[in-house]
Amino acid sequence: MRVSPDIDFPVALQPCAFCGGLKFETLARQDRHLLRLRTVGCSQCGLVQTNPRPDAEGLSAFYMHHYRKLYQGVTDPSLVYVSQYRKDERLRYTVQHLQAKLDLHPGSTLLDYGCGEGSLFAALRNAGFRGRLVGVEPNARFARYAEQAGDAEVHTDATLLRGLDAVVINHVLEHLADPVGVLRDLGARLKPGGWLYLDVPDASRYTHVGDLHLAHILHFTQATLQAVVQHAGFVVVTCEAHDPPHHPRSVRLRAHPGQAGREPSTVCSASGEARTWQLLRQMDACSWRWTWSQRLARLGPVNTAYRTLRRWTTPAAKP
Repeated sequence: MRVSPDIDFPVALQPCAFCGGLKFETLARQDRHLLRLRTVGCSQCGLVQTNPRPDAEGLSAFYMHHYRKLYQGVTDPSLVYVSQYRKDERLRYTVQHLQAKLDLHPGSTLLDYGCGEGSLFAALRNAGFRGRLVGVEPNARFARYAEQAGDAEVHTDATLLRGLDAVVINHVLEHLADPVGVLRDLGARLKPGGWLYLDVPDASRYTHVGDLHLAHILHFTQATLQAVVQHAGFVVVTCEAHDPPHHPRSVRLRAHPGQAGREPSTVCSASGEARTWQLLRQMDACSWRWTWSQRLARLGPVNTAYRTLRRWTTPAAKP
């Protein structure tokens, strides 16, 4: 798949990232960047995902070398970058929730898995958190910036980390080829009674095919997110929809590590995800609007028409 003039890598049909199933129903054939990605639903568990897609090795290379430049136009983070994407505002909102719900104290060790440029670290420090902050970030330049932004230590993976009080995975799980494997590994690194905090886009509230793109290979609802977390050995405490500022409508979840052998209480299926599947099919049927809006957006003289089409493709939020 060619995603830019200098980025081209193979894609193939992959087993379901949750249940390993190989039967899928096509739900959408267009995406944000007009790459004609195929968004499908697993016929066994119902999880929505991009398929065909790159394998784990291809995804790793994409995030290490291309993701930031392709999606945000930067190779080096800066205060201008943070302000432009309003990451400081987003993460202040997240930190308010974490401080209210995760029992953090000066002796706590918190891991931000996929910490990016460290805006969560900076927000935590600004809010008065004085515990230990650690991160996992594959992009070396962003990792170095994150360390400075929040007086943190950042690694390329979690291999050396133990005894964590909290793990935050904030709009990252949807990027992972093996969400259950990652969650199981991180659960083993949490202290008994430690917290897992997850935040992901809410696929049940997508509005147009612009919500589908290469970086997000998984698309969760409350049901599929809980099922994945429980299958990884956690006990879910809360799972709720919310609307973070300057970010997609989302689902956030808190959980504790569970006992070995505990059976998941949430079972997901294709029939259980029928409403979300139908929403995606309707989005696909109207994808021509998104396609034309993106093409017109590249033509300066027709900005008025572009804005009109954008209003068509973005329904007003229900009260």
